[in-house]
Amino acid sequence: MSTQYFDDDENMADLVGQMSPADQQKYLNYGHRRVDAVFVDRVFIVYKPTGLNAAKQHREPEILTTVRVTDFMADSVSGASSKLFDEKNAREMRVTTVPKKLFDYPIYISIPPRLQLRWDARRVGERIWRSMSFAFLIKTKNKADFYSMGNTYIETPNRFAELYPRVKGDWAF
Repeated sequence: MSTQYFDDDENMADLVGQMSPADQQKYLNYGHRRVDAVFVDRVFIVYKPTGLNAAKQHREPEILTTVRVTDFMADSVSGASSKLFDEKNAREMRVTTVPKKLFDYPIYISIPPRLQLRWDARRVGERIWRSMSFAFLIKTKNKADFYSMGNTYIETPNRFAELYPRVKGDWAF
């Protein structure tokens, strides 16, 4: 019996092949793919742009929910997974290396099959705080910078503030 290891593209194609046919089609048609750094308690804002005002400035988007990362696990048999909590609708989902629709939003999320883990450190006063950092692979119809009315996006609070500097919030419901 011979063994053939998949390259990164073959590996990702196999993972996408584990999705439902309908989700596979949507996932493959989505145009923007990015990797975001993640850690437990990281918050993401899920929103829809609402178009331009008379002065040709972007109006305040419709905030659909915030999603909080609540857990991360990895083992040598099933790979890595993470739990997400939808703070507005009080529901939870598990993310794995197989891309999955983010709750009922038109966004796909997974843990990349090539994953770098970091044990980060930062000084807070006199103490050193540490946290595990990993990644999410996020796929949306297009880039959030396009501000496409009707599309749904997911961004960290910092990135959201860059896109919508006039919108303030504590990003929890």
